[in-house]
Amino acid sequence: MKILLVSAEVAPFAKAGGLADFAAGLSKAIRTIGHDIRLVMPLYKIVADQDLAMVKEVSLIRVEVADQQETLSIYSTKLPGSEVIVYFVGNKHFAVRDELYAKDGRDYPDNFTAFFLFCQAALSFLLKIAWLPDIVHCNDWPSGLMPLLLGEYRKKALFQRTASVYSIHNIVYQGIFPATKFSAVGLPAEQASFAKIGLETADVISTVTPAYAKKIQTKEFGAGLDKILQKRSTDLFGLVSGIDISVWQPATDPLIFRRYSRPTLSLKAKNKLAWQQQEGWQPDESVPLLFFMAGPGEDEALALLGEVLTQLLKLTCQIIILGGQNLKGQVLLRQIKEKYPAQIAFKPNFNDQLLHQAYAAADVLLLLSQDEPGSLIQLIGYKYGVIPIIYEEGGAIDTVVDFDQTKGTGTGFILKKYQASVLLATVNRAITAYQDRLLWQKLQARVMELDFSWTKSAGEYLSLYLKAFDKRLATK
Repeated sequence: MKILLVSAEVAPFAKAGGLADFAAGLSKAIRTIGHDIRLVMPLYKIVADQDLAMVKEVSLIRVEVADQQETLSIYSTKLPGSEVIVYFVGNKHFAVRDELYAKDGRDYPDNFTAFFLFCQAALSFLLKIAWLPDIVHCNDWPSGLMPLLLGEYRKKALFQRTASVYSIHNIVYQGIFPATKFSAVGLPAEQASFAKIGLETADVISTVTPAYAKKIQTKEFGAGLDKILQKRSTDLFGLVSGIDISVWQPATDPLIFRRYSRPTLSLKAKNKLAWQQQEGWQPDESVPLLFFMAGPGEDEALALLGEVLTQLLKLTCQIIILGGQNLKGQVLLRQIKEKYPAQIAFKPNFNDQLLHQAYAAADVLLLLSQDEPGSLIQLIGYKYGVIPIIYEEGGAIDTVVDFDQTKGTGTGFILKKYQASVLLATVNRAITAYQDRLLWQKLQARVMELDFSWTKSAGEYLSLYLKAFDKRLATK
């Protein structure tokens, strides 16, 4: 099967969020299985400034925008560590950007034109090199126009056997623009959103978890697109993403203090001791170590944690908090850290090494987001033997089973209500289980065996591609 995966960001070239890792991880896994998958992304300034061994594929591709012709160039290279070809679409809009979509919290004013050109040029390029994919897999609003553009080409007897998949990674980001911009380039003015066009015109739709697929069909969480998603519910699938186990693997991780695996699980404690020594804490592997990573937009999660933090620390535990540099609750965290310097490590700025070391050292992962579409944090935690505490309405619910201490079953602890008292009780439940060393080690060993690799997820995406392809052939 030939697949073009379209993404506005791809790791390691340009990254603003989890989409970059998704694009790289999925494409590598599908290529390993034996399919010809290629990537296409914008040639941002931050990519052009990198010392990449690029080949200029096409010097000139002309695309009309509002009665004006713009000229674009296409370059290519290989995705590091793989044979996946990556195409870069260069235009004058991307060439001067310091960021990908926005700067200082404001969207770039030429986003409409930049990504319209990106979608048009990518399809024109495929025709120029006569590489016609079976699947065009579009991701989030920047490539939302492509299913519609494929339909326009089909009217000219082109891309007849090419099916489209549109993946929603976060329904909140939709690429909404004034209707006049759409009508100026011959698109339906009533659309006014790249994401809406993608949802209405793609052969099939996917999103990041089964729970999120259901959630976005409701008025509360559909961000105005719930009616469209309800109408297309039979074409909507929720698939859990994978993690790159060549990066997230404690047995081979070069960034942690002491490597370990399921058979050598006892060595994990060496990482906790090393972290404690690094912080100037009294080394004691019997003290439960909690880990909370404060990502963007997690003010509510940080506020909830802040409500109970003083009480949590009285349970004789220690807490690592990474991130939260721009969150409102960081002032409170600094105050609590000053009061309990031997129990809390608050690091607003952190690098990959610190993140890997935190996973290796921690016993319990606090994942308290209310509305994150899908999370890989707990999946990485599983590989490192870290047991998650999650909120039942959050993005991790499809991958966590509530722990039953009597039966010794489950993979984590589920917070039933988003309340400080319930969080405190849930953490207390986890610490009680932790104190039963044999029970806890069995729980750790069980979660470390779980398979959330990209190999498994890639198989599910290939099944989705076949659904889209069969549907396209049936509607020719």
